[in-house]
Amino acid sequence: WFNIDKGCPQGSALSPTLFITYNCDLGSSLANCTSHLFADY
Repeated sequence: WFNIDKGCPQGSALSPTLFITYNCDLGSSLANCTSHLFADY
Protein backbone atom coordinates (compact mmCIF):
# COMPACT_ATOMS: atom_id res chain seq x y z
CA TRP A 1 0.00 0.00 0.00
CA PHE A 2 1.05 3.59 -0.45
CA ASN A 3 -0.09 6.97 0.80
CA ILE A 4 -1.96 9.33 -1.51
CA ASP A 5 -1.28 12.95 -0.65
CA LYS A 6 -3.44 14.62 -3.31
CA GLY A 7 -7.18 15.18 -3.60
CA CYS A 8 -9.72 15.51 -0.83
CA PRO A 9 -10.66 12.97 1.82
CA GLN A 10 -13.41 10.47 1.10
CA GLY A 11 -16.67 11.73 2.57
CA SER A 12 -15.56 15.35 2.41
CA ALA A 13 -18.19 17.98 1.57
CA LEU A 14 -15.99 19.06 -1.35
CA SER A 15 -15.89 15.59 -2.96
CA PRO A 16 -19.23 15.77 -4.88
CA THR A 17 -18.42 19.22 -6.27
CA LEU A 18 -15.00 18.14 -7.50
CA PHE A 19 -16.46 14.95 -9.00
CA ILE A 20 -19.10 16.88 -10.96
CA THR A 21 -16.54 19.46 -12.10
CA TYR A 22 -14.18 16.76 -13.35
CA ASN A 23 -16.83 14.66 -15.11
CA CYS A 24 -18.85 17.56 -16.57
CA ASP A 25 -16.64 17.87 -19.67
CA LEU A 26 -15.85 14.18 -20.01
CA GLY A 27 -18.38 13.57 -22.77
CA SER A 28 -17.17 16.46 -24.93
CA SER A 29 -13.56 15.38 -24.47
CA LEU A 30 -14.45 12.07 -26.08
CA ALA A 31 -16.06 13.65 -29.15
CA ASN A 32 -14.24 11.40 -31.63
CA CYS A 33 -15.01 8.24 -29.65
CA THR A 34 -18.11 6.23 -28.97
CA SER A 35 -18.86 6.52 -25.28
CA HIS A 36 -21.73 5.64 -22.98
CA LEU A 37 -21.87 7.37 -19.61
CA PHE A 38 -24.08 5.69 -17.03
CA ALA A 39 -24.44 5.30 -13.30
CA ASP A 40 -23.97 1.92 -11.66
CA TYR A 41 -26.79 0.70 -9.49
